[in-house]
Amino acid sequence: MSKCIGTVIWGEHRQTYRGYIAMLVVIKPYRGRGLATELVTRSIKVMMESGCEEVSACPFQVLFALLRT
Repeated sequence: MSKCIGTVIWGEHRQTYRGYIAMLVVIKPYRGRGLATELVTRSIKVMMESGCEEVSACPFQVLFALLRT
């Protein structure tokens, strides 16, 4: 059985070729092992391979405001 110990939520603005990391979580017992770094690294790689020229972090509040408009 596998267990989810972390996740990253990301997205792309395809018209501007920009990607963003919206949220990142690793549960406490697994922190400090480089898992968050790996999640971010893999996410950036996928975004760049799909055509993003720039990737940034996006605070959840900003993302929520963007989704509401």
